[in-house]
Amino acid sequence: MCFLAIMEAGWAVSMKRDPIIRELADSIEGCQMRDRRRFRRRLRRLKGRGDAKARTNGLKKLRGHIEESLDLVEKRRQLVPGELLTSDLPVLKAQHEIQQALQANQVIIVCGETGSGKTTQLPQIAMRAGRGIFGLIGHTQPRRLAARAVAQRIAEEIGPDGQEIVGFQVRFRKQVKDHALIKIMTDGILLSELATDPKLEQYDTIIVDEAHERSLNIDLLLGCLHQIVQKRPELRVIITSATIDSERFSEFFGGAPVIEVPGRQFEVEVIHAESGDSEDDPEVMASAVQEAMDQALVKHPREGDVLVFLPGEREIREVARVLHGPFGNEFEIVSLYARLSLAAQQKALKPQRRRRIVLATNVAETSLTVPRIRVVIDSGLVRVKRYSARRGIERLPVEGVSKASANQRTGRAGRVAEGTCYRLYSEGAFQKRDDFTAPEIMRTNLASVILRLADLGLGEVETFPLLDRPRPQAMRAGRETLWELGAIDEQSRLTGTGRSMARMPVDPRLARMLLAGQEHRCLADVLVIASGLAIPDPKIRPEGEEAVADQRHAAFRVEGSDLLSKRTLWEAWVERVRAGGTSSQRRWCQSNSLSWVRMREWREIHDQLHRMLREMGIHVSGRSSPAEAVHRALLSGLVTSVGKLARPSAQDGNAKFEKGMYDGPGRRRFKIHPSSGVRSIRPDWIMSAEIIETNRLWARSVAGIDPVWIAEAAPHLLEPEYGDPEWDAVRGSAVTTQRRMLAGLLLPGTRRVSYVVVDPMVARRIFIDEGLVRRDLQLEAGFFKRNGVLQEEIERRE
Repeated sequence: MCFLAIMEAGWAVSMKRDPIIRELADSIEGCQMRDRRRFRRRLRRLKGRGDAKARTNGLKKLRGHIEESLDLVEKRRQLVPGELLTSDLPVLKAQHEIQQALQANQVIIVCGETGSGKTTQLPQIAMRAGRGIFGLIGHTQPRRLAARAVAQRIAEEIGPDGQEIVGFQVRFRKQVKDHALIKIMTDGILLSELATDPKLEQYDTIIVDEAHERSLNIDLLLGCLHQIVQKRPELRVIITSATIDSERFSEFFGGAPVIEVPGRQFEVEVIHAESGDSEDDPEVMASAVQEAMDQALVKHPREGDVLVFLPGEREIREVARVLHGPFGNEFEIVSLYARLSLAAQQKALKPQRRRRIVLATNVAETSLTVPRIRVVIDSGLVRVKRYSARRGIERLPVEGVSKASANQRTGRAGRVAEGTCYRLYSEGAFQKRDDFTAPEIMRTNLASVILRLADLGLGEVETFPLLDRPRPQAMRAGRETLWELGAIDEQSRLTGTGRSMARMPVDPRLARMLLAGQEHRCLADVLVIASGLAIPDPKIRPEGEEAVADQRHAAFRVEGSDLLSKRTLWEAWVERVRAGGTSSQRRWCQSNSLSWVRMREWREIHDQLHRMLREMGIHVSGRSSPAEAVHRALLSGLVTSVGKLARPSAQDGNAKFEKGMYDGPGRRRFKIHPSSGVRSIRPDWIMSAEIIETNRLWARSVAGIDPVWIAEAAPHLLEPEYGDPEWDAVRGSAVTTQRRMLAGLLLPGTRRVSYVVVDPMVARRIFIDEGLVRRDLQLEAGFFKRNGVLQEEIERRE
């Protein structure tokens, strides 16, 4: 009999002997799931306690906690509405099938088209099937905006007790009562709870909504649930998808049943642009939207609202500005994107008396339902997170949406009646689009994924269950990046630095810079520069005006450092923001050849990172710091992007030597980009925030550095190179010269070290030959002197 079985048998005998223990043990089985294991452990400890008084007091206290848990279970049970769901939403036609599938299976897949009602009805179906009593029904959404809106909608549908039954949690805000049955949250919130609740025992049901979006959080969450359901047979998981790709999810969970739910959809006429593809220039985009609005008013002169899909906030602002003049009297123009305030989000989701034009990012594609839409105008563009290996930073370029996303957008025009979708790209361009958006895990820097898995104790990315396995090269590159940044050690274990970086929801390189900024007491400046590195360069050089633009940009230039030039530009921009409104800011940017949109984006990212640091308890001083401290901190995130000015050598042979070339780690050779203010100075050593390849490799955002800083920033990356051994009579040992290399790049400076660290056997032989035999050893030891006298005596006799 195994040890566990013996323990269980002993526990059963103990309960038979002690009726109080038996009573409490039985009561525990009716408690909340999150309490049961903890209560059992306490009861087991009390059973073996010898002190009768302490045992009695402990049992009394435990009984009180058990009763509190039982009361909470009973309160939840009483809150469950008695009436059946009677809405005409398509998903309710399958509610009995869904409930039966939940009883028979741990995991089910619900594939529902747009308008099926799966987002708001599935938690209620699960609740009426008896779920949510012993643990919460957790319902995840990809975005904060959707989480709040869904919670509010479900609470309204439930009725007077809705606010008691339904709660929500997003970053910075939590409203979940102890007796709530349903908790709506972002997938990121549920992932973060794994750190303190590895089996998610506070939940008895988890619904992962919009799984087809395949964000990084969703893929990681699905992998965690794949592991957890094997340890918790009572847990139920519902995966929802709005696409026909549901079989992938079914296979991942061992053949989980798929329940198809039809959508409630009216016919939508699709009108493509005559030719061309989507334009990502905000002004061109705004003009195209205005033309589509003119056409829409001919087909729908009085009825319904308009939903315009745009890639980001800056495009929303530009389109709103252009539309306000011709359409501002007839329409209310509102925005809808993730970072809006709660009041602004609710305004976009509630229909008003006037017709509305809703300018939205892809949050309105599947996560949220904007009511009363009859016309959709689709720019065909979206901001997609991609990792640039050369730049080493996460970027959000604007790209064309997939066919699946385009069709989801089109469907939004047919929710209440027949509608029209105007696509600002041709049908030919549509046919060339990808069928589905590539999963985020296949197009992102895996360093952040590996960091998160290590922080949560979920193992290696190679063995973690994932729907799509990243390429081995990508996994190796991610791990190498973390090693370079000091986030993991040689055994891929998280370091103290890595744990701090894991708490920052930003690219690991930027996180490393920010931590180093705190270490070097220059965090305010590093925050400015790091947020500036996260956007495209705001400096513009209009055709034919390049010389004028360069002259304007020179006003912000700091000699020897493009990175400090960003600080100077930022200070001027902040002063302008404080001094005037939007019109004044636009004029200032235009007069300085700067992109107003990118300057606004820079400020938004800066403020977001500032808030994040405050949450971590890290104070950001407003004082400006010395240049050396700032450069040292930035180098911590850019240590593999350094370069040494190349000099002519015999190895060049007869080849013509090209001035201004730099040798970098990994035997890369590059030049400083012509746009850099450092190009004319040509420092001996530089670091670069970006290395790009066109007709050659170029370094951009460059700063001169002292190579001594490299060894201080990343000593673990340096490899020694040794010269030939020689005898040192003063030291009494063989020595050699040591130089240090960074991925093949020789750093300046040498030092003399003992040859024992290179080859102990050779060092020993040299010691015997030179020190003992030839007596070239400055040693005062008695044995050495006696040996010398004896050696002279032998030589004299010979």
